[in-house]
Amino acid sequence: RIVRIPNRLSHDVEHEALALLSRAEQKIGHLYPKDDEGNKPIAYYWARTATCSNPSCGAEVPLLKQFYLANTSKRKVHLKPIITGRNVDFEVVEGEINQEGFLKRGANLECPCCGSMTPVKQLKKQFKSGKSSERLLAVITERASSGKHYRLPIERDFSFGIDVDFFRGELMSPMQVGNNRNFNSPGWGIDDYAEMFTDRQLLAMQTLVESIPEEYKIASQGSYEQAIRAYLGILVDRFAAVGNCFGRINNKRETFETPFARQAVPMIFDFPEVSPFADAGGAVKNQLNWILRYLNREDQFFPCSVHNSASGNKQQFQLKSLDAVVTDPPYYDAIAYADLSDFFYLWMKRSLS
Repeated sequence: RIVRIPNRLSHDVEHEALALLSRAEQKIGHLYPKDDEGNKPIAYYWARTATCSNPSCGAEVPLLKQFYLANTSKRKVHLKPIITGRNVDFEVVEGEINQEGFLKRGANLECPCCGSMTPVKQLKKQFKSGKSSERLLAVITERASSGKHYRLPIERDFSFGIDVDFFRGELMSPMQVGNNRNFNSPGWGIDDYAEMFTDRQLLAMQTLVESIPEEYKIASQGSYEQAIRAYLGILVDRFAAVGNCFGRINNKRETFETPFARQAVPMIFDFPEVSPFADAGGAVKNQLNWILRYLNREDQFFPCSVHNSASGNKQQFQLKSLDAVVTDPPYYDAIAYADLSDFFYLWMKRSLS
């Protein structure tokens, strides 16, 4: 029997990527439990917390600038705050909310329990001293009939412990803390790329790397196997861009976005923790689809001639031989390409080394 494969590289990358994902899910899939109806979680919605500076209050408050989970033209879902004494709880409600968030302009905290203001300088001190924390506020699942579903977390969403201290130290990769224009997080005590991942995210990333088949890890230079390994490494890095705790929920589109909306890593106070094993959102399968689209579209190669010389050297071209000249303006230090690429190098050196 003859089987025709339109694009062998695309076929093999897809096969190996899905096998990699299956191996990873067998190891840590239990850390992303399904709901009572068997729906997989797409993402977990977290908020960093801080303590009200009023000595008579001391409430632990999620640092939320607003409460919408979904705010599209067709659908609105929000977290409605429920304040009881010094406790800040929520319920998931359909419809609009006009209430302002707890985090005011300039990242100052207005306590919803006592009304006191905790200035940004005191919040930064809490973060730098390790007194801040994270709180799971909602779980997002996918339902075939209604799309994304938002619910409060239940016990099974917390019923596991993860210890990654044994390899977190090996992953440490310092940021350029003096680059205040491109990196805002060091001012909050987060000055290492490994700290851009929660424990479960670190474990997921490490598991994906370890699930790359051994034969591809030792593939010889220039081999077909090395090409496949390169795309598996790119797949891991694509998921790293959404599988960290500095991503954002775009509630206008109900999508999950990377920290790199601009050429910088800003401080983020609420973030989605995307499940690598979901069938929607920014999960590994979604990232794989982008790679396959590229391979299937760009499989027609054409020859070209490349000359390595100074762009201002006009002698390298014959007169009237060019149809167009395309230039890119100099960025100088406007974009910190090298510093930002270290985020991806953290994982690429493990998947491609």
